[in-house]
Amino acid sequence: MKIFTKKGRLSYYIIAFLASGTLYPFIHNFFISRKYGSLISIVFLGLWLFSILLFHKKIIFPNRFFNLIVLIQGIFFLICFSLNYSSNVIIQFSFLVLSYFFIFLCINTFNRESFLNLFIRFNILAGLLSIIGLILVITGFTQVLQVVDYQGDFKLYNYGFFFVKWGEDLVYELRPAGFYDEPGSFAFIVMLLLLINRKFYKNRKYEYLLLLLPLVTTSLAHIFTVILYFIFFYLKKRNTKRLLTIIGLLISLIFIINTFNEKNDFLSFFKRRTLTRFEGFINGEHDASRQGGIELGPEIFLKNPFGISREKVEILYPEFVNETIWGPLIYYGLIGGIIYFLPFISILINSMLKKNRDNLIFVIIVFINLFQRPYYMYPLILLLIYYLFFDNSKSLIINYKYKSF
Repeated sequence: MKIFTKKGRLSYYIIAFLASGTLYPFIHNFFISRKYGSLISIVFLGLWLFSILLFHKKIIFPNRFFNLIVLIQGIFFLICFSLNYSSNVIIQFSFLVLSYFFIFLCINTFNRESFLNLFIRFNILAGLLSIIGLILVITGFTQVLQVVDYQGDFKLYNYGFFFVKWGEDLVYELRPAGFYDEPGSFAFIVMLLLLINRKFYKNRKYEYLLLLLPLVTTSLAHIFTVILYFIFFYLKKRNTKRLLTIIGLLISLIFIINTFNEKNDFLSFFKRRTLTRFEGFINGEHDASRQGGIELGPEIFLKNPFGISREKVEILYPEFVNETIWGPLIYYGLIGGIIYFLPFISILINSMLKKNRDNLIFVIIVFINLFQRPYYMYPLILLLIYYLFFDNSKSLIINYKYKSF
């Protein structure tokens, strides 16, 4: 394989596409083959590694400080497992190892700038297709193409233009997830790409599209990301015109929703999922989807400051929802929670010491998103976090005259 040619680069993107097809939040391999989706990922991960070892003359390992963090986390998970034998701990350890392996493959294969630029475009396209597809589904011009069983109790629905995990909903209640497993995953990834664009590209078109398109997911987390992004980066005199333009568009959107929501099922659903939920949050109401975690989290944590296994929590507190920041703190304890969130804590401290305003804002925005989606040790998500916060120039390189493309 001639890796420096366009065909060579395309071959790697195809390999990466098939290798990541069942690595959360990607799910596309399940639509390629219901039975062998995971096997396809394993085979192409092996092929990807083999091609690097065979054709590359330089091997790059991730940033040394990042390596230290991963090592500390890995040792902690193994110690934790030896003490309480929780399957959740060994699963998190496995995800950490797999994510590190995925980062290793990507940094040895793709130039960071070209890869991220392409991936941002891919997600913008996914947002556009989600809007187009949703309109076509609502108007009856298209319908579900495939239905696949997923994780026991769930089903994946392929509408061609986007994927949906909760396909039992009424047509007008569909929440497009782009080409990921659920809308929240799409919104979380877009949040990271929005910050990456701000750091490396400062492309205004990308920025506006990444801010506006994911609203179709009706993700409350994305709404907060948009608000925080405006506060941190647009509340300046020189940005007044852009800020007023976007505020005008949002006010127009809110006006349309409020005016026509009673006459249109989809607009009524969109209002419930966005404006009504946001209004409830402002009034101090809990998000119903995570209410069990928000209400019970502090109580469980205070009773178990050194951690309690997920299995025991499920027995003692069956109503607890672990998709809040209380989940890791409860399962791993205060010290374990610090280790679990060590990448962000270290970047926060480093940014404050070096007075790096942008990095400080980035980590604050990520932290706030982690409050309702705290589990980040997945290949794609950790890769984007790595690119956003860790300087690859401090990587360990075994050099054999290889020149990256």
